Amino acid sequence: MQPIRNDNQTLTRWIPLRLLFILFAILFIAGAVGLKLDTLVIKDQEKIYNNQQALQARLAATALDDKLQSIVNTAHTLTQYTLKSFIKGRRTKDSIKKLLKIKQTEINELIFLSFHSTPAKEILTSDITSPLLLKAHKVAIKWTDKYYTTLSGMHTGFIAPHPEIDENSRLAGILAPVWVDDKYAGVLTMIIDLARLTEKYITPLQIGEFGSGFIVDGSGIVIFDQEKEVLGKNIFSLHKDFPELIKLDSRMLHENSGKGEYYFFIKRGGEKIRKLIAWDSVRLGDMKLVIAISATEAAITKAMTSVRTARIAMIGLIGCTLFAALFFFYHYRSKQILISQNNELIRKDQVFEAIAANVPGVIYKCDLNPPYIMHYISSKVHKVTGYDHFEFLRGGKSNYLNLVHPQDRKNLIQTVSDAIEKKISFTLEYRIVRSDGAKRWVYEKGTKLPGEDSIAGFILDITDRKKKEEALHAAEEKYRSIITNAPLGIFQTTPEGIFISANPQMAIYYGYATPEDLIKDISDISTQCYVSADTRKRFTTILNEFGRTSNFEAEHRCKDGSTFWAAETVTAVTDEAGKIIRYEGFMSDISERKEHEETMRKLAMYDSLTGLPNRVLFDDRMKQALSRAQRNRLKIAILYADLDNFKQVNDELGHSAGDTVLSEVAGRFSDCLRTSDTVSRIGGDEFIFILQDIGSKAEIEVVAQRIIDSMRAPFYLGEKIYRLGVSIGISIYPDSSAEKEELVRRADEAMYRTKTKGKNSFSY
Repeated sequence: MQPIRNDNQTLTRWIPLRLLFILFAILFIAGAVGLKLDTLVIKDQEKIYNNQQALQARLAATALDDKLQSIVNTAHTLTQYTLKSFIKGRRTKDSIKKLLKIKQTEINELIFLSFHSTPAKEILTSDITSPLLLKAHKVAIKWTDKYYTTLSGMHTGFIAPHPEIDENSRLAGILAPVWVDDKYAGVLTMIIDLARLTEKYITPLQIGEFGSGFIVDGSGIVIFDQEKEVLGKNIFSLHKDFPELIKLDSRMLHENSGKGEYYFFIKRGGEKIRKLIAWDSVRLGDMKLVIAISATEAAITKAMTSVRTARIAMIGLIGCTLFAALFFFYHYRSKQILISQNNELIRKDQVFEAIAANVPGVIYKCDLNPPYIMHYISSKVHKVTGYDHFEFLRGGKSNYLNLVHPQDRKNLIQTVSDAIEKKISFTLEYRIVRSDGAKRWVYEKGTKLPGEDSIAGFILDITDRKKKEEALHAAEEKYRSIITNAPLGIFQTTPEGIFISANPQMAIYYGYATPEDLIKDISDISTQCYVSADTRKRFTTILNEFGRTSNFEAEHRCKDGSTFWAAETVTAVTDEAGKIIRYEGFMSDISERKEHEETMRKLAMYDSLTGLPNRVLFDDRMKQALSRAQRNRLKIAILYADLDNFKQVNDELGHSAGDTVLSEVAGRFSDCLRTSDTVSRIGGDEFIFILQDIGSKAEIEVVAQRIIDSMRAPFYLGEKIYRLGVSIGISIYPDSSAEKEELVRRADEAMYRTKTKGKNSFSY
């Protein structure tokens, strides 16, 4: 007999198996949920860390930028003031070298300075005491030779050449032009040791075994990296087999800042590793430096990876008690992770504090509203204000506002309020009163943090800059006084011919009471200031072609119509595109010199008695006439004339009477000629005529006869009357000869033949 089946017993027997399925289901669900939570935590942790990387890169870039800016400011001071004083002889070479050593001490990264008046002539150089400085010296010479000509076209600014990188040295530099009194005096070369600069801010940022901080320039050349074998190489060449990494490299070079990730293979073992990266950039002139910080995923999420591995192991080993054990384990491990993360954040805070301590200004974060609780302020606040940073952390920014100069406090509060309302950043320069009572100028820039009721900003002591600005303003006032009282006319004009500015001497030159009257009245310099408008055109053509003109002489017209001669020295000023925007220069009155030159010219070229051309001017006109005749195939005639019976006048009445006769003869002879012909007195009572464009002998004879006829009228000398004649000899070009001396000689001979035949006639 079969026993009766009890369904309740069957159900009771299967309960443990069902419970096992339930427990495994719970285990699976709990494991899946745990792994999902781990993944989310890792992602959040990576995001937080990547943001920290970006902040570190920004701070490192800021520190580098400030250091480079201080070097640029040093270059500006040396070129604009120190070297000018040295070139003008106001400072000795030894004092300049001492100053260079001081600058190197102040800026440790600035290892070498030199000044070249020409590429081959080195006037000044800092000390060379090591192989690195010797290398820097060679690089300075190389760059000076390469960029000397380019710098001669720059009145301001500088050139930052491509860095010199190898395994032993990393050198960058600045080359700035030195101008003295608008003259190119030479080049200041400053060599920067990138190794010192980068070691200070980038090396501490290495994270994990394969994490690092590195720097590349704008073309992708590696300037700093822990692996020295990649220094000086192009990242595109290094990553040519990794297309995704090439894209990330391109982003780094084209975006000023950013974040990303990439995979790379370790040479040993061929392991594929994922890395997170953030970057920022700075510029030195045209040279761009990209500062990047990378870390491996393993280094960032090491603790969480361990948790995930342990959790999977627990799922396989733990049975019915897994749920409870898993809960307590997860709680414990999460606590450990938080501790690890907290330690990591503390370490990052220490790095941040180290960077903040080296930044030249004060970094802060505070609430928007009173009492302006201060969440963070860097220790540099003590150097700026004289108060310890703990005092601001306890009292909030209200304590800082109490330091602001009473005259500037209201404007500061209003500026910050307006910027927050408009959702923009604010910048402001104002005064504070230090703990010792000293007044200092500061520059503040800040912005409201998105999603927070707080402000983050930066405060920089700019007192030294303000003092320099005040000194510059005083210098401008001094030079303005010099220009106002200068004995030269100093001016600026537009290329179209309108005065922009002028000093009082310019107004005096043109007959105006003040420079303002001059500028207001003259609307076209070419027609109102120059006697000839073509002169202005020639003047502007020279400036447009060569950029400057020196001692350009022209005749100018005054307001009352009178004229004067002036010499102008002018430079064409261009914009960045090379377009001329104005002319500026000075002019001096040279009227007296011009009158003296004209007097001397007449004495040299004309006979003092008759006013006719002398032998010197005759030779010049003879050459011109022969050249024209040869070019146009024309004929010219030379008439050699000697007065008849002139000796009687000198013998009877003396040379004074003879001079009177010669002066009247010169007038009669001049009336016989065309404007194109020339008559010269070459000595005593001898005259030579040049007749141009002669067609036939008949034309010559008409002129010769006219000359003879002009002598028929008697000469009245006191109570006596004299009748004189003239004997003429004629030679013709090219019939008689093609040479000047031969033509004159033959005309002379012909004149003597006329004398022999009976005088008062002409002969060939």
